[in-house]
Amino acid sequence: MPIALRIVLVACAVLLFLFVLKKTKKATIQATDAVFWLVSSVALIILAAVPAISYFFADLLHIQSPSNFVFFVVIGILVIRVFISSMEIAALKTKLNTTVQEIALRDKEINGD
Repeated sequence: MPIALRIVLVACAVLLFLFVLKKTKKATIQATDAVFWLVSSVALIILAAVPAISYFFADLLHIQSPSNFVFFVVIGILVIRVFISSMEIAALKTKLNTTVQEIALRDKEINGD
Protein backbone atom coordinates (compact mmCIF):
# COMPACT_ATOMS: atom_id res chain seq x y z
CA MET A 1 0.00 0.00 0.00
CA PRO A 2 1.53 3.35 -0.97
CA ILE A 3 2.65 5.52 1.93
CA ALA A 4 0.50 8.42 0.72
CA LEU A 5 -2.62 6.25 0.91
CA ARG A 6 -1.62 5.03 4.36
CA ILE A 7 -1.22 8.62 5.59
CA VAL A 8 -4.58 9.67 4.13
CA LEU A 9 -6.26 6.59 5.61
CA VAL A 10 -4.85 7.22 9.08
CA ALA A 11 -5.70 10.93 8.94
CA CYS A 12 -9.30 10.27 7.86
CA ALA A 13 -9.74 7.53 10.45
CA VAL A 14 -8.39 9.74 13.25
CA LEU A 15 -10.64 12.62 12.14
CA LEU A 16 -13.63 10.25 12.10
CA PHE A 17 -12.72 8.98 15.56
CA LEU A 18 -12.46 12.52 16.97
CA PHE A 19 -15.68 13.61 15.26
CA VAL A 20 -17.61 10.66 16.71
CA LEU A 21 -16.18 11.31 20.17
CA LYS A 22 -17.29 14.94 19.93
CA LYS A 23 -20.81 13.94 18.86
CA THR A 24 -20.97 11.32 21.61
CA LYS A 25 -20.04 13.87 24.28
CA LYS A 26 -22.78 16.21 23.00
CA ALA A 27 -25.23 13.27 22.99
CA THR A 28 -26.17 13.85 19.35
CA ILE A 29 -25.47 10.24 18.39
CA GLN A 30 -26.78 7.04 19.91
CA ALA A 31 -24.33 4.82 21.76
CA THR A 32 -24.74 1.87 19.37
CA ASP A 33 -24.01 4.08 16.37
CA ALA A 34 -21.05 5.63 18.15
CA VAL A 35 -19.59 2.20 18.89
CA PHE A 36 -19.95 1.18 15.23
CA TRP A 37 -18.14 4.29 13.99
CA LEU A 38 -15.45 4.15 16.66
CA VAL A 39 -14.71 0.49 15.92
CA SER A 40 -14.66 1.26 12.19
CA SER A 41 -12.18 4.09 12.64
CA VAL A 42 -9.92 1.97 14.85
CA ALA A 43 -10.03 -0.83 12.27
CA LEU A 44 -8.98 1.62 9.55
CA ILE A 45 -6.13 2.89 11.70
CA ILE A 46 -4.96 -0.69 12.26
CA LEU A 47 -5.18 -1.48 8.53
CA ALA A 48 -3.14 1.60 7.70
CA ALA A 49 -0.59 1.00 10.46
CA VAL A 50 -0.14 -2.69 9.65
CA PRO A 51 -0.41 -2.99 5.87
CA ALA A 52 0.54 -6.68 6.01
CA ILE A 53 -3.07 -7.37 7.02
CA SER A 54 -4.45 -5.85 3.84
CA TYR A 55 -1.75 -7.58 1.75
CA PHE A 56 -2.66 -10.94 3.29
CA PHE A 57 -6.39 -10.62 2.68
CA ALA A 58 -5.91 -9.11 -0.79
CA ASP A 59 -3.81 -12.14 -1.75
CA LEU A 60 -6.27 -14.50 -0.11
CA LEU A 61 -9.21 -13.03 -2.04
CA HIS A 62 -7.17 -12.58 -5.24
CA ILE A 63 -7.62 -8.82 -5.20
CA GLN A 64 -5.01 -7.05 -7.29
CA SER A 65 -4.09 -4.30 -4.84
CA PRO A 66 -4.25 -4.04 -1.03
CA SER A 67 -5.76 -0.56 -1.38
CA ASN A 68 -8.56 -2.08 -3.49
CA PHE A 69 -9.13 -4.55 -0.65
CA VAL A 70 -9.46 -1.68 1.83
CA PHE A 71 -11.96 0.11 -0.43
CA PHE A 72 -13.84 -3.15 -0.99
CA VAL A 73 -14.18 -3.78 2.74
CA VAL A 74 -15.17 -0.18 3.54
CA ILE A 75 -17.80 -0.11 0.80
CA GLY A 76 -19.15 -3.50 1.89
CA ILE A 77 -19.45 -2.44 5.52
CA LEU A 78 -21.15 0.82 4.58
CA VAL A 79 -23.64 -0.96 2.33
CA ILE A 80 -24.53 -3.31 5.19
CA ARG A 81 -24.85 -0.33 7.54
CA VAL A 82 -27.17 1.49 5.12
CA PHE A 83 -29.31 -1.64 4.80
CA ILE A 84 -29.60 -1.98 8.57
CA SER A 85 -30.47 1.73 8.86
CA SER A 86 -33.16 1.30 6.18
CA MET A 87 -34.70 -1.56 8.15
CA GLU A 88 -34.71 0.55 11.31
CA ILE A 89 -36.31 3.48 9.46
CA ALA A 90 -39.01 1.20 8.02
CA ALA A 91 -39.80 -0.14 11.49
CA LEU A 92 -39.98 3.39 12.89
CA LYS A 93 -42.30 4.51 10.07
CA THR A 94 -44.63 1.61 10.81
CA LYS A 95 -44.58 2.42 14.52
CA LEU A 96 -45.22 6.11 13.80
CA ASN A 97 -48.21 5.33 11.55
CA THR A 98 -49.69 3.03 14.18
CA THR A 99 -49.23 5.66 16.89
CA VAL A 100 -50.79 8.41 14.75
CA GLN A 101 -53.79 6.18 13.98
CA GLU A 102 -54.26 5.33 17.67
CA ILE A 103 -54.13 9.01 18.62
CA ALA A 104 -56.63 9.88 15.88
CA LEU A 105 -59.03 7.18 17.16
CA ARG A 106 -58.71 8.45 20.75
CA ASP A 107 -59.33 12.02 19.64
CA LYS A 108 -62.41 10.91 17.76
CA GLU A 109 -63.73 9.07 20.85
CA ILE A 110 -63.04 12.06 23.11
CA ASN A 111 -64.54 14.67 20.78
CA GLY A 112 -67.45 12.42 19.79
CA ASP A 113 -67.20 13.26 16.09
